[in-house]
Amino acid sequence: MFTELFKAWRREEKDKNIQILSQDFYINLNCYANDLKKKIECEQDPVKAELIKEEYNNTIKLLTKLVNLRLKKVLESIIEGRKIPLELLAEEEKELVACLNKAAELILEFKEKLFKGRIEAKKSKAVILRLLQELPEIVGEDLNVYGPFEAEDIAVLPEDNAEALIKRGVAEKISYKEKKNL
Repeated sequence: MFTELFKAWRREEKDKNIQILSQDFYINLNCYANDLKKKIECEQDPVKAELIKEEYNNTIKLLTKLVNLRLKKVLESIIEGRKIPLELLAEEEKELVACLNKAAELILEFKEKLFKGRIEAKKSKAVILRLLQELPEIVGEDLNVYGPFEAEDIAVLPEDNAEALIKRGVAEKISYKEKKNL
């Protein structure tokens, strides 16, 4: 199985396009790696155990290289808008590609909205506060700079920032009621 893994890695290294893997490639490789682990545990001869352990470590390293290389090719294909022939992928990779394709669709939708000016900034409610102590300048969630503040100052801050100051005990919310003309 190590030879098959090595050949698969070499094919991926040599070609810029993703190469075919058998549907059960990763399942077989997983069984192989598990068998090596069992052999390491059962082996009485320390020299043989060390050799098997080295084979296991090399298998994991090469598998990692293969997976990373294939993932890179898949991502590049998706970014470039090229379809990946599913028959080239192992079963587990097909699920991954489906998820990545969905993510790519969401990114494209975001770009379209962005270019058409349909993305709106989050509207934050403002809260009126009375500061209980001196505070340095703060950057609000809206990226505006507020302050510095003296004790007893009245300030209008974005809701999230106001709540944080109230929780810290350095400010209190000022409630007010609008008068209605009768």
